[in-house]
Amino acid sequence: MPAAVWGAAIEYGGWVCPLTPLENTFRARAGLAGYGGGFVEHYVIPLLYPADLTAPKQVVLGTLVLLVNLVAYGVLVRRLLRGT
Repeated sequence: MPAAVWGAAIEYGGWVCPLTPLENTFRARAGLAGYGGGFVEHYVIPLLYPADLTAPKQVVLGTLVLLVNLVAYGVLVRRLLRGT
């Protein structure tokens, strides 16, 4: 719970997580380039929204996510109903 509260505070407050400058410091010491912005902008956003993501690809991915969830919850509901 404390980690979730900390993450939410960082995001809602518009702050930079103190680990990001620390990471950039260690990257610089290792001879690697740092990055601007925060961890989410650098690592997470490109995974969720890659440069070649088009509207049709988003529809396919969204449909897959929906189907996986429908199957998972369908299995869960079926198991719960069998158990009662």
